[in-house]
Amino acid sequence: MFTGLVQGMGEVRRLVRGASECRLEIVPLFPLENIIDGESIAVNGACLSVEEHHDSVFTAYASAETLARTTLGSLRTGAHVNLERALQLGSRLGGHIVSGHVDCIATVTQLARAGQSLRCTLTFPREFAPEVIPKGSVTLGEGRNWGNNKGSGLAYTGRIEFFPLGRFTGKGDAMEGDYEREQTPKILLAGAYSYNDRALRAQGSNGDLLRFDQARNLSSYFVDFIFKYRGFAFYTDFMGRTCTSSPLIKSGETVEQYILTGMGLNVQASYLFPSNWEIALRNSTIKPDKEVQPYTNYRCYNQSTLGVTKYLIDHRLKVQADLSYNYKDEFTASDYSRWQLRFQVELGF
Repeated sequence: MFTGLVQGMGEVRRLVRGASECRLEIVPLFPLENIIDGESIAVNGACLSVEEHHDSVFTAYASAETLARTTLGSLRTGAHVNLERALQLGSRLGGHIVSGHVDCIATVTQLARAGQSLRCTLTFPREFAPEVIPKGSVTLGEGRNWGNNKGSGLAYTGRIEFFPLGRFTGKGDAMEGDYEREQTPKILLAGAYSYNDRALRAQGSNGDLLRFDQARNLSSYFVDFIFKYRGFAFYTDFMGRTCTSSPLIKSGETVEQYILTGMGLNVQASYLFPSNWEIALRNSTIKPDKEVQPYTNYRCYNQSTLGVTKYLIDHRLKVQADLSYNYKDEFTASDYSRWQLRFQVELGF
């Protein structure tokens, strides 16, 4: 999500064009620190995923549909583009909440001065007229990686929840820990299933666009169990993703991209003391399918965590710290962080 407000300019250093797609190498002309591979950056309003970066340069991919629905296809080496990073929860919203999905390309037919303002007259396809209203907002950032390409299907999702011992107090079924200190045992059993028909993204409706205009049918399933009683809480989540065809995206015989299929298990137990200090133990495991394992470079990824939380104003203000140990059963040994220490202050409204 974005605000539509430009943070700074960037320069297109290189364009690598394919038959119907393009990769852009962009140099930000303002401080753009701590770029992460996979994050979203709006380029002229188009939310592109960072494929890779080094120093102050990042590379992003634009699909055939993105080029067709935006003006990114007309860019040339040396062109300047508007940049905005995706919003973080708690960021200042100076503009609007913008998803950036592209509907069409509009044409500027007239420009006229109106005091210190500039009045723009735009024309666009007639079928989008019902979407434009007086005092409404239309983003002109030239769009985003379109999520409704031709040939894509729908996502079907369902969830069932069962409370055999009655409902939790407050939002106890959605919030971590047993802050309400349930006076009688409470249990939640739940299951969910999601089917993405002809998904164009690696995670169904999220993740990177699949390359070479490919699509996959993806199924995701989840099973949840929660138990809470007098400050003690226990959670376990089992989840998985399957693909009706190969999860590997190839160019000839070369694997260029993969969908992470497989299963995962998360188990957590915590206890909240009368002083509102909470201690928690958590173990999370991911096991990719065998076909994907050579590209993730691990058969199993496990993280064990010890966490401590101090609730200052229930869940609205709390201080948290945790220490994690990471272990990967790798095919080829790599240098990854075994230990991870995190600290955060969470403020909610």
